[in-house]
Amino acid sequence: SLQVSSKDQDSPTSSSKTKPTNIEEIEKVVGFVSEQFDCEHNNFAGVLYAGPLAAVWLGRIFFFEWAVVIKWEDVVQVQKRSDGIRIQTRTNANYDFIKVFNPEKAWSGIVSLHNDSVIDMPRREPTPRQVTRTLRRLSSDPLRMSAVFNDDPDNRRPATPRRKKRDVMPRSVSAPFEEEEGHLSADQSSLSLEDSKLGRKRELKEQWSSVLESAYAETAIDGHELTCSLDSFCEMFIEDGAPYSIDTFMEESGDKEIQCSPWVKEEDGLTSTRVIEYTHPVNAPMAPPMARARKEQTLRKFGNNGLVLETKTYVSDVPMTDCFFVADQIRVEPAGEMKVTITMSFDLEFVKSTMFKAIIVRTTKGEFHSFMERLANYMSKSLGEAIIPMAPAISVPELAKPAVDGHAKYIVMLLVLVLLLQTWIIIDLKDLKAQVSEIQSSLGGECPSKPSGILNFR
Repeated sequence: SLQVSSKDQDSPTSSSKTKPTNIEEIEKVVGFVSEQFDCEHNNFAGVLYAGPLAAVWLGRIFFFEWAVVIKWEDVVQVQKRSDGIRIQTRTNANYDFIKVFNPEKAWSGIVSLHNDSVIDMPRREPTPRQVTRTLRRLSSDPLRMSAVFNDDPDNRRPATPRRKKRDVMPRSVSAPFEEEEGHLSADQSSLSLEDSKLGRKRELKEQWSSVLESAYAETAIDGHELTCSLDSFCEMFIEDGAPYSIDTFMEESGDKEIQCSPWVKEEDGLTSTRVIEYTHPVNAPMAPPMARARKEQTLRKFGNNGLVLETKTYVSDVPMTDCFFVADQIRVEPAGEMKVTITMSFDLEFVKSTMFKAIIVRTTKGEFHSFMERLANYMSKSLGEAIIPMAPAISVPELAKPAVDGHAKYIVMLLVLVLLLQTWIIIDLKDLKAQVSEIQSSLGGECPSKPSGILNFR
């Protein structure tokens, strides 16, 4: 079933005739899905699908689905926000989509699709009011008016003769070279090229300074040194086909079915993106032994100043994992000709409220601290350097581990439910005993139907 908010029902962009609830119906509305972003709308999580015809946001509220359809012909402006985008329609309705992984990419993609649709859209016929304004503007100049309605060459204004440029001195071999207007000399072009390079370097340095100022809540690795250059670090650990890539480290750590897409360079020439899909071993109650997961990575390199690799990790098939995702950052900065320092930090982003937030934060922090320490040691070991000392893990003998199979888990859950039911019955019986006592006191100790079994309850 499709639910549409009351705010969107009056808007022409949210039509009740179209109810896209799956990808096939969405493609019928948008043409084909060109862009897809995980985001929030009106404090509910969902996915924004965009195509050449329209944009569709599909969210889920408990057991109901909520869709918002925005046609490009009704869109007036697409604004970029710090954490997402805002789409404004002709009816002054604002649709905010926040908590987007890459707001810059989402904004540029939506704007590109909207602009393409506007270019392909047929031009509308001018209204009578627009025609009247045009004629009134032409009537202020009789010659222009006659030129519009009569294409007679005699009615046109005579062209003003141009003054012939006088030569200051005759052309000769000894005369200096006169440059044509609009062309730069070799010295001027080289200076402009140098200015543009300096401006680009200054811009990259300012962007890198803003990256250094932004910090995540938890820092697992701070200033770990590696003996390699910035370019060598990319070739060995980041680029496609790197011998010691992150997906290779994940495979050695126990992850299975790893599918890593190649890097895709964005239009700004500074950003590249890719997605890593895999299955991760899970050690949690009421969860499968392996769960599907996805890492959305964004790489930005700021010239010789440094690079930053930002990742958002999403886990599926595990209870409560739809309430949050983990955003981490690996920052690499040169510390000499053949030395770099790496800093790894992360933060938990909750998209839904849950009563198990404290438990999720505690377990996820420990897991990501261990993951980043092992990744830093993997990089150091690949370069033949000393590894980071880690806290020794407490070994538990095999005999001390209780052997619990799947049937035992269900038996434990059933016993817990029985215990809760018995507790509830005891509390309810005590309340009933108190009510019977009150009735007896009000009747002066006479009670026609005395439930002796209940009154003698201890």
